[in-house]
Amino acid sequence: MSQEGMRKFIRGKQKTVFLFDQAITDYLECLRKQGVILQELTSITNDRNVPVGLERSAAVKRESELFTWFMQEFESLVERFNTKSLGTRLT
Repeated sequence: MSQEGMRKFIRGKQKTVFLFDQAITDYLECLRKQGVILQELTSITNDRNVPVGLERSAAVKRESELFTWFMQEFESLVERFNTKSLGTRLT
């Protein structure tokens, strides 16, 4: 995600408290934090000044794990955000 994309996400997340219950708001904060970590790891893995070795290998492994986590979370978004799961906040 780009820096601008992250800023838009943060601005949008700040408004969620008015639409969603605390569990959804907390989930969006978790997504934000994991997104920041993924950005940092991607920066390390794309930096040609970081030599091949333990640091790069650890960053590549963690980046892959987080990417997989995001893909799994994406699959559950419909269920998390359907109106039955959200309760009465939207009615």
